[in-house]
Amino acid sequence: MRAPLLGAALLAMGCSKMAIDGEVVDATGAPMEGATVSALGAPCTTQTDATGKFSLECLPGSYQLVVGYEGYVPFEDEIEATERKRYDIGKQILIKIPEDKGLFLFAGQAYEPLNDGRLARKLEKTGQETTRAFCLDPEQSEPNDLTPGVYNFFDHAHIGWRPFKLDADGCAYRDRKNQKHQWQVEYREKAQFEEHGLKDEDKTIARISFEEGDYFIADWKGFFTPPDGEKHTYTGHWVRVRK
Repeated sequence: MRAPLLGAALLAMGCSKMAIDGEVVDATGAPMEGATVSALGAPCTTQTDATGKFSLECLPGSYQLVVGYEGYVPFEDEIEATERKRYDIGKQILIKIPEDKGLFLFAGQAYEPLNDGRLARKLEKTGQETTRAFCLDPEQSEPNDLTPGVYNFFDHAHIGWRPFKLDADGCAYRDRKNQKHQWQVEYREKAQFEEHGLKDEDKTIARISFEEGDYFIADWKGFFTPPDGEKHTYTGHWVRVRK
């Protein structure tokens, strides 16, 4: 009796197809109806039902599976579905995109805003050489305390954040102008990070690896051209990493 049942199952999903099954919920565990599920590179897509479940049928192959819902960070994963059978990827949680602009740290169920920090620019001139240092202003900075590890950040505005490790003097960046009026970097140590762009160009997820120490996540695009009214101070976030 097993052979007829197997044949009926394959016939129901198409003799030459496979199926990817799963469920989509939000951070509270509530099912998300109407989420779009697609296998990139293949003409197959579907949507979740009222219970948040889906079954996507495609030809066997290797795909990048994308689960999206407006206002939420999409789930993406590489799927090896090379056999004519069902693949269950389980429950996928979509996280809401912050409404405000800025940089946010993933805190388990949501992206939370970071405490603000400031760098102050210091200029020193010796003869024909000018030294410029961008150092932490602790009076205008509240630390964001973390333990060593890898963290996900959500950049809502795609400003261009960069994580700099503070040196022994609390400076994130140092450079020197030589006699030819050229700036030469003296100190710039960045934490390991990688960025993943979303479909919307102004939204990016950054994965940053922190060892023990102090860091400053600076707005790199505005680093040398601060906004009016904040001359010689630079906005960002002080990250204090301790075991």
